Amino acid sequence: MARKRLLYFAAARVFLYRWAHGKLAVESSFANNEEGAHAFAAHLREVSSSLFYLLVDIVEEDFHQENVPFVRGSDRSTLLGRKLAQRYRDTSLSLAVSLGYEKTQRRDERILFSSFTNNAPFQPWLAALRDQEVAIAGVYSMALLAPQLATKLGAKSASLLLVTLQPAGLRQTYLENGKIRFSRLGPIEAADASDPNRLADAYDRETTRVYQYLTATRILAREGAAVDAVLVAPTGERHRVQAAGPNLPQIHAVVIELHEAARAIGLHAYPEGAGAEVLFLHLLAKRPPRD
Repeated sequence: MARKRLLYFAAARVFLYRWAHGKLAVESSFANNEEGAHAFAAHLREVSSSLFYLLVDIVEEDFHQENVPFVRGSDRSTLLGRKLAQRYRDTSLSLAVSLGYEKTQRRDERILFSSFTNNAPFQPWLAALRDQEVAIAGVYSMALLAPQLATKLGAKSASLLLVTLQPAGLRQTYLENGKIRFSRLGPIEAADASDPNRLADAYDRETTRVYQYLTATRILAREGAAVDAVLVAPTGERHRVQAAGPNLPQIHAVVIELHEAARAIGLHAYPEGAGAEVLFLHLLAKRPPRD
């Protein structure tokens, strides 16, 4: 069986991980620029027999829900392809996810259209993998793994915000009945990331910001029931993050520390100083999402 290697792709750096038997280790990291891509290409010559997974955690990602007529088979594929092409200039890294059907006579299907909106940064890295004829399992949005992570953490609310901290920043993903509806990455300034109190405030700020966006766009009803939020905090920071907020009565927040989340999903070992990206990488290696 080919060894699994995973690329965590963020705006500033790309991290290469090895995964085996529930353990993650950083093999190398590269600046996300032309020089870094060249260094990655050179490194690939030594590990080209591995199966690679690319996990993307960037700001440039779009989520849009639309109802489409109830159709099946090739007609459905054609319809969804046309809708993607109408919304996105480049559909090479896009997808359409079913959110179920309307309970009406027409039975319109609710579809979440999603795409990375700027594919140029990926091309040198994908080209390096193609040039070495490396097997690629897929390119995955971190948001696609949020439902699986929420389930593993025991979060089963109909309306749920999952907030995690990675090198790329704070990602807030809204799940409705266990399915993704929206995800947003809030980059964190270096000064905030290095100060525990400012980082705790960032959890409050970014979670409040995404809640306000969801109500403004009517993804969430302003007068609806409260939203449960699961905030995955760095190990040792539960009380600080819990004390900071979010301070909206419409959000019921629970804080879980990274090491507790790792234990809940069966991740036995991960690099010291890592963020919640290790949770998503482990789930990706164990059970990649279908989309």
